[in-house]
Amino acid sequence: TNNHFSFEQLKEYENKWIAILELDKNEIVGSGEDASEAKKEAEKKGYKNIILMKVFPFRMGYIPCSF
Repeated sequence: TNNHFSFEQLKEYENKWIAILELDKNEIVGSGEDASEAKKEAEKKGYKNIILMKVFPFRMGYIPCSF
């Protein structure tokens, strides 16, 4: 299963929050300027168990880390 979003899928969501169903499915069910907007949009469509993710600006890099 492909668990990566393509640039084409994400370009309209740059610097926004998205709601997805599962990490292994590339289905965006809500979006917004903040996480609560994305969650509300997904819930309006009937989706309850969602994962929220920030789409960072494409002109900058992001390196996740933990301490």
